[in-house]
Amino acid sequence: IYTLSLHDALPIYELRRRSAHKDGQRAVRGVQSRNEVGDLSRKEKAQLAAIIFIFLTCIGLLFYDTLLLGAAAPIAYMMLRKRAAEVLADRRKKKIRREFKDVMYSFSASFSTDRGIREAMEEAATYITKIYGKESLLAPELREMMFRIDTGASEAGEWSALAGRCEIEDISDLAAVLTGCRDAGGDMTRAVDRAAGVISEKLAAEEEIRAGSAQKKAEGALISVMPAFIIIFLRLTSPDYIEPMYRTLAGRVKVRRSEERRVGKECR
Repeated sequence: IYTLSLHDALPIYELRRRSAHKDGQRAVRGVQSRNEVGDLSRKEKAQLAAIIFIFLTCIGLLFYDTLLLGAAAPIAYMMLRKRAAEVLADRRKKKIRREFKDVMYSFSASFSTDRGIREAMEEAATYITKIYGKESLLAPELREMMFRIDTGASEAGEWSALAGRCEIEDISDLAAVLTGCRDAGGDMTRAVDRAAGVISEKLAAEEEIRAGSAQKKAEGALISVMPAFIIIFLRLTSPDYIEPMYRTLAGRVKVRRSEERRVGKECR
């Protein structure tokens, strides 16, 4: 276990804790910075620019029979960048909420076998890593929190800090329970067990509601893309039928007005 170098003189378990600490630090910076509106990574910026360019090029070919619309991609990128950041931040929060629901299930199972909070957090980190793999956002956070707890931090303080970074109500509720037990001297394990059950039921109910609304959104998206499929079908089967739409001024004006009305309805 020990060698002559200063770094390797530490026990193996300490090296593992330091490795988890580094992974947790990267996760803390990721969750904290990405949830801020207007912040996109380089990869996300490149993906957004490519999507906008391809979308505008396809719209130009489909409705105006020209590639020039793709030249407006930089302007559209500047207009949509902030909105895209908001959407991505909202998606990350939803993912954290899904992972937190599984953490609560793991907590309930751990507390039923008389585990403490520190042990429950370790088992939860392992559990959600098996489910979400390296894409998990909460697993590195939990490891970072465990490292700090092992070095003297309190469980309540670490959960309160996580709630502040994620800005998620359910995590704030759990942090409030831990803080209340710490200040009042209550049974922290029992209180967290009860809170985990209540939060799990709440998250499960919200998941069912979102599933129902997602189906309606999918139906609306299908209806909104139907005109594009109709035009593609006509261009392939009867190009002469829709040629006036591209070759005459009146046809171009009508197409533009119809697109403006459709986009306006989708924005509302």
